[in-house]
Amino acid sequence: MKFTRLGSSGLAISRICLGMQNHYNLLYREEERDMIPFCRAQGVGILPYSPLARGVLAGPRRGAGDPPTARSANDPLADSRYDHWDSAVVDVVVSIARERGLAPAQIALAWLLRQPGISAPAPPGSRPLLNHRVLSAAASASSGGAGDSG
Repeated sequence: MKFTRLGSSGLAISRICLGMQNHYNLLYREEERDMIPFCRAQGVGILPYSPLARGVLAGPRRGAGDPPTARSANDPLADSRYDHWDSAVVDVVVSIARERGLAPAQIALAWLLRQPGISAPAPPGSRPLLNHRVLSAAASASSGGAGDSG
């Protein structure tokens, strides 16, 4: 997050935290057109939510003939947002993860962390210890070239 000085008096300084929480991940990149460049130009921090596309980028999911996971079987929001998700992107994420001995979630998060203007992703999932491990490994992978910015 970025803190911007708004004004000051003789005794006090007013500050405000500026940040944009937006929907952004490897499967949904619409924000790259306008919002992310605007935020970067204005010095606004970007904290994407759904960095793993509701679990789709965590690995193979809902492929032909594959049984659904407990979450995907009952996730109408994912169905509405990623009904036409690009399985080729997921396949590449899974392939890179295998090559590097990492989880697909780590690769997807490493890509996100390498994007210009991204302050931090909103933590994925509901298991704090796992989130810490995945985000730590993703940060390490992102500094080691786990993906490119395009």
